[in-house]
Amino acid sequence: MSEWVVDARGGICHQCDSEYQRLAQHWSRSKHCSFRDLSDAQHEAIRGCLVGDGNLDNPNDGPPALRLSSMRRPHLTWVRDQLGWLVRED
Repeated sequence: MSEWVVDARGGICHQCDSEYQRLAQHWSRSKHCSFRDLSDAQHEAIRGCLVGDGNLDNPNDGPPALRLSSMRRPHLTWVRDQLGWLVRED
């Protein structure tokens, strides 16, 4: 099975205008920025991933991560678009 990297890491925080490499890591280290609430659509997309092809993983004893693999790139792209800022692909 092939792996596709669709994510260009990093960006600008919309709360403080600082650059970041990983958004969740930026939020955990920031005194002024906080995590966003999940939308109902994001909750449903996560639930769908867990009932379907996704699984929860704890890579290198770090924080839990939802992992999803698929042979269909359009499916992965759709999930990425649904989850938005929650996605970190590698």
